[in-house]
Amino acid sequence: MNIKLNKSVNFNRLLRLVNPQPFIGGLDIGEMSIRYVDLNRPEIRKTGIILEPGIIEEGRLKDKEKFLKALLQLKKLLGNPKEKIYVIASLPSHNIYTQSFDLPQVGDKLLPEAAALNLQLISPVDIKLAYSDWENIGDPGKKDEKIELLGAFIEKSVIDDFIPVLGEAGFRVVAFEFAALAMARFLSQTAAGIDFTKPQVVLFVSSEGLNFSILRGGRLNFNYFVAWSSVKQRQILLEVFNNILIQEMRRVLTYYSGHWDGQINDMILITQGMFEEIKKVIKDSFPFINIQPPSLADRFGNLNPSWYVASGSALRGMIPRSKDTLISLTKIGTEQGFFEDQILFFSKIWRNLILTVLVFLITAFLFGDKLLLMIYNNLDKQIASISGREDGKEISALQQQVQEFNSLVDKALIAKLNKSVLSPFVDKRVAININGISLIVASAASESAAIEFKNKISEQPGVKNVLLPLSNITLNPSGGVNFSLSFNL
Repeated sequence: MNIKLNKSVNFNRLLRLVNPQPFIGGLDIGEMSIRYVDLNRPEIRKTGIILEPGIIEEGRLKDKEKFLKALLQLKKLLGNPKEKIYVIASLPSHNIYTQSFDLPQVGDKLLPEAAALNLQLISPVDIKLAYSDWENIGDPGKKDEKIELLGAFIEKSVIDDFIPVLGEAGFRVVAFEFAALAMARFLSQTAAGIDFTKPQVVLFVSSEGLNFSILRGGRLNFNYFVAWSSVKQRQILLEVFNNILIQEMRRVLTYYSGHWDGQINDMILITQGMFEEIKKVIKDSFPFINIQPPSLADRFGNLNPSWYVASGSALRGMIPRSKDTLISLTKIGTEQGFFEDQILFFSKIWRNLILTVLVFLITAFLFGDKLLLMIYNNLDKQIASISGREDGKEISALQQQVQEFNSLVDKALIAKLNKSVLSPFVDKRVAININGISLIVASAASESAAIEFKNKISEQPGVKNVLLPLSNITLNPSGGVNFSLSFNL
């Protein structure tokens, strides 16, 4: 089995948040046409191109140049010729080989290795020359002793011829599958009135041949394709067609009864015309078969059968890539390429977001700078206008006086901080001496008190030559003395 891209749930949530996945459509590659369907919008978008004869023959690409031209024409019709278009591609059924097989319950870890080993054993060609894959077709609700798997094989050369041309045209193939697988998915998800709990034979009659499938539980268990190119006659007569139909139908019913030990009674018949005629041919030979056309849901009710395969592949494109474990007949690089595109897509989104934010910030900065400059210029003009008026001159004079006053206050504060403090007494004496007074006249209770005052003054720092002559001490009427003393600083 091809290695799938298993990403953690948290990473997927983060990836969807910051890097939404691109739309993936379905691309049905046939011998006579290529058809594209996109189901990611409310309205089904479908576009097709008719191929010239000889471009694809028996499921193989024969003319790469004309095929590239047709793809480019299809891409142009889709309206995005320069952008990549992601697709689940369905190939012609000519070179597809399918085989169902059982495995014992070996556990999820050992299942890929056990399945790969069985694919080597049942491969119809050298496994080294083929792309092969498998998927689980058992009922997920049942705990059986065995695991039912469906294996599919195709020669590498078939796929390798298509991949580079599709890439050159701008189509990124996420996975390669085949028509029966896409058809089974489409019917199981859109058909109403069909009991898929019963086994169903699906017969798709197209311009390329008869495509028989067996569905069990709505999942493909068997596929058998009969190409009209294998019929020797150039023009198939009705009688020849009927004989081929009955013969191949018998082979399919025989295979079912031998493989599943029972009889299948229900058939889904899909045709692009002659439904009743084909139904009658089958009923005449197999009267026990209950034949009915698919009755599709409202959205697909008017869809022509020629679009069923592309629509089935488009339905697969809506599955998250981490949960798509279905058959993909391609090399690992294709799936890895999609993941690499996702990383590039992620980088482009954040690059564009960062550039947008930077441009916005630069624009806002430039606009803000211009706005502030305009405001500054307007204010400057208003000030100049005010200064030219009479009241403006008064305001200017007052502003000058305020500046001079503030300057004087600053000088006074500086002078206050720089003055030296000698003592409270000396500070007071300095103030007195400034007024021309060098003598202190005081009164005391007695001569001794006056002498004691004189001695304390002498002890003050910065005071010298303190004199208190006795002649300066006189009695006063209250019984005390009056005195006067002098000193120098």
